[in-house]
Amino acid sequence: MPDSVYEQLHTWSTSSLVPWQQDALRRIVQADFASRRDTEEVAGIAYRAAADRRQAARYIPPGQPDADVPVSTVAIPLELVHLPVRSSSEPPVRLGALRHISGVNRLKPDAAIPFALDGLTVVYGGNGVGKSGFTRILKRACHSRAPEEIVPNVFSDIAEQPRAALTYLLGDEEQTHTWDLDKDSADPNLPRIAIYDNRGAMVHFHRNGAQVELLPPGLDALARLADFYDEIAGWAKAELARRRAVLPPGAHRNAVALRSQMDAVGTQGAMEALQVLALLSPTEEKELASLADQIRVLESGSRKTRIAAETLHESQFRSQSARVATTSEAFSNEQITQLAEAATSHAETLRDASTAPAPPEELLEGVHGAHWEAMWEAALAYALNHAYRGESYSPEEGSLCLLCQQPLDGAAAERLQRYASRESETSAARMRRLKRTFQDILRSLTTCSLDGVLDPALLAVLPPEAAADVSAATAALTSAAAVCERIDTEHDPELSAEDEAVLRAVLGPLSRLKTHVSAEADRAHTIIETLSAQSDDPQQISALRLRLGLLQERKSLQGDMEALIALHDAKIEADALNEVLAQSNTQPVSRKSGTISETYVTAICEAFSGEAALLGGFDICASMAPLTTQKGTRRTGIVLRQAKRTSIPADNVLSEGELRVMSLAAFFADLRGSGEASAIVLDDPMTSLDHRFQRKAAERLVREARSRQVIVFTHSTAFLSEIQSAVEDDPAAQISEGIDPHDPVPLSVIEVARDRNSGFSGIKVETFVTATNVLEERVKHLGKLIAASQAHWDAGEVDLYERSIENFARHLRGSWESAVEDLLLCKIVRRNRKSITTENRISGLIGITAEEVASVAVGMNVESFFVHSTPDGSERDSPTPDELRSRVDALREWIQKVKARQKSVRGQYPI
Repeated sequence: MPDSVYEQLHTWSTSSLVPWQQDALRRIVQADFASRRDTEEVAGIAYRAAADRRQAARYIPPGQPDADVPVSTVAIPLELVHLPVRSSSEPPVRLGALRHISGVNRLKPDAAIPFALDGLTVVYGGNGVGKSGFTRILKRACHSRAPEEIVPNVFSDIAEQPRAALTYLLGDEEQTHTWDLDKDSADPNLPRIAIYDNRGAMVHFHRNGAQVELLPPGLDALARLADFYDEIAGWAKAELARRRAVLPPGAHRNAVALRSQMDAVGTQGAMEALQVLALLSPTEEKELASLADQIRVLESGSRKTRIAAETLHESQFRSQSARVATTSEAFSNEQITQLAEAATSHAETLRDASTAPAPPEELLEGVHGAHWEAMWEAALAYALNHAYRGESYSPEEGSLCLLCQQPLDGAAAERLQRYASRESETSAARMRRLKRTFQDILRSLTTCSLDGVLDPALLAVLPPEAAADVSAATAALTSAAAVCERIDTEHDPELSAEDEAVLRAVLGPLSRLKTHVSAEADRAHTIIETLSAQSDDPQQISALRLRLGLLQERKSLQGDMEALIALHDAKIEADALNEVLAQSNTQPVSRKSGTISETYVTAICEAFSGEAALLGGFDICASMAPLTTQKGTRRTGIVLRQAKRTSIPADNVLSEGELRVMSLAAFFADLRGSGEASAIVLDDPMTSLDHRFQRKAAERLVREARSRQVIVFTHSTAFLSEIQSAVEDDPAAQISEGIDPHDPVPLSVIEVARDRNSGFSGIKVETFVTATNVLEERVKHLGKLIAASQAHWDAGEVDLYERSIENFARHLRGSWESAVEDLLLCKIVRRNRKSITTENRISGLIGITAEEVASVAVGMNVESFFVHSTPDGSERDSPTPDELRSRVDALREWIQKVKARQKSVRGQYPI
């Protein structure tokens, strides 16, 4: 056989697989299957590794924490300690003892089983006595193709932590491994011990469609690894679809822009480039605002027509701007300041006028009255503005009268001079002048309104914020008019600070409105200049449309930036998932399997044929042969020899017993190919086997026990008898095979039972070794039981003593039965054995005496050990320890007498 496949798998894993693939292969090699939890954990490892390599490219906005990727376990690569088969140069592993600490089925706490380090150990007991509990513990630590979940004692209110301990020898070095059974065993040596049971039988040997197939050790791991890759690929595809479904809508609108940036500058700088692209300069903002109008104008007619339209548009807005400016000037800070000062001066003049002396009498009544003052000021204004434009007026002799425009003589000029001087010096005159100034300013403010100033049709093309300023200006003008109307110019012209603030508040919205109107006029002027510099090229509209689309797309990026960040990181995560998807390609697994399968398939078929022959499979009309290749793995399967109808599957023809023989052959073929010399454990390997196959299976186990520790759990007394017979016959078999020296295979039988009082199982009730003399070992064991009973007797432990003597009684009767079979009847007839063996034995029957037969009847009567009251109601005391010893002494004396008789007879009759 070539070297182990497992060693090649380890080398391949180390050199060719990424961490998550190494971890997946380890799980499959250790457990022979992958659970849903394994898929989720390995998928997390794979994604985390791919995402970590891209973590630096994720865009993290300033002030925000790094986004987490899914948490995963740590990848554990396949190491040599995980291999169920090691190099044949390593020392073998042999089990010394198994101790149940707590929490496994209904096993008794601290129940223990010792194993013989050499030869064959049989753990025997009926159904429900704890054998399966012990094998489940072993399957959690050793190599089993069908490990089982450990369940607690369902009959107890307390669910204890499942825990056990195994003592074993690595070569000659003793080691102990204690672990919690709800966790995987971390011991590196115990996986080298192979376990065969009913659950694992069909894993070694399973149905697949129309064939019954076998995968050699290690190659089945590659086949399951390929299936596991498919599960990881399915997970990655589902995760990609899920992540696409949860992206915000804004991410898809600008996906092309993001992709182009990621292609241009790389994943890491794409978001920064997009942010720069989304920020328009003031010039670009202005261009964006005008492009739509330019396109509309270009599409509406010829260039000259468009220029004329825009010229009219500009003229209208310039006019509107001038009107708004005129209204704004009425509410300028200087105008409001002048109004406030006029109001203050007017108020002071009113106060002074109330205390001023009356004016001197003149030649005419009322000369200094209000009418004269009005007439004088009007005439003076006419002279300055018309008659003497640009000159100052002074009434002198010969000048024209302001009133009648006739030349003045000296007296008239002197009177006018006196009147003008008087008019300028009186407080009444000053008061009238201030009042008129104050009233003129108020009148100009009161009449200010936007009605008629702005054209509603032109307002419609202004930006939305202009409408808000129009509303604000209208409201401010209304408030200002109310203030002006409320002021009493005759008696109380004072202007309060609140009123002044209301008047000053008009200027702000008017100024902003003027800015909007002027900007629209400027925009029209820009279009005029642009059109004037252009020719009537039809491709211009297309170019402008492209430019407008580009600026609009860049502008839209600002509102979708958060969604684009999500898309950016989602693309990085998708890249990581696609990497996992690419790594899940099964072709490398198929290629590796193909390179080693041919050699191993041929070898395993040869090994299987030899094992099937040893197990008596000559009469089975089936053999193993290479089948088709699946995912690079050359599979083997059972084919029916000389079948006329090859379409019928072999498993529909072979019986369950024949299939079980095939699975045992496959198990031993695995062992032969591995080169591993460590212990093996078999749980009820004879299930479904008839007596002939059971005999062959027993012989095969004994044959294997020549070179390794073999441990068998069974409930069958018939199979136990077959093993005992095979052990006895093995020296002769070794001689026929040319083996010298032909050492007998040690056989250790351990009986386990269930305590009928506590209900606990797994209690060891008897251990004896049959390598030398079964009967002698049984008698020695009786002495040990008497010592235990004596201790209970001395301590006054009545209940424990009675239970111990009942156990003694069972072993005493079993010893007498063994004495009859092995000694009195010379092993000619044995329980559960289908044949009679007389060679060199029958002479021992000569001379059997009545005394020997009577002693057997007395010795096997153990009623007094169990029944402590008689039918008539009288009490019977339990046997004392001395009585127990006398019963054992009687057995020893009987053995000596029978041996002495047989020795003398054989000298006379050597048959």
